[in-house]
Amino acid sequence: MLANPADYKIMVVRTDPGKIKPVHVSLEKEWKVVFPGNPFESKSQEDIVYEETAGLNQNLKQIFFFITLLGCILSASGIYALASLNVQKRTKEIGIRKVLGASVRSIVQLLNKEFAIILLLAALLGGSGGYFLTNALLGNLYAQHIEIGFLTMMLSTLAIFITGISTTSSTIFRTASDNPTKSLRSE
Repeated sequence: MLANPADYKIMVVRTDPGKIKPVHVSLEKEWKVVFPGNPFESKSQEDIVYEETAGLNQNLKQIFFFITLLGCILSASGIYALASLNVQKRTKEIGIRKVLGASVRSIVQLLNKEFAIILLLAALLGGSGGYFLTNALLGNLYAQHIEIGFLTMMLSTLAIFITGISTTSSTIFRTASDNPTKSLRSE
């Protein structure tokens, strides 16, 4: 094409896959003859597509991380509210157990059992559901993707379970540590 040499910015070359290296060397020699002061830069179509895809993947990764973090915070606050409501309903029972000699540890274990069962079921169902949905999503969007392993799912399930148990235990521990006369005074 007829253009001003100052406007030369990009040149696209199409060649057979087996001739890429000789064509690249030839282009570099020609470039140095025509533009001796300018550096020769070249990229293959695969590299350009890979850079665009890597940027898109990074954005998707950040979006999914934010959604996951938001879901964890909302779940932890919901578990905390559920535990607080349960402890508030059972405050008198906790006071009576303490008066009869129950330790704080035994009260926390007793009240945490039902939450532990619920959290275990939720973690197992959520973890397995997340595993299959993530693999299905990645499999449909990308031909080449990193497989989600068993260890990754177990660690995330364990993190969910530990977060839930620590949330409920803190609420129960605070109430079980109080003086039982406060809860039994209204009786």
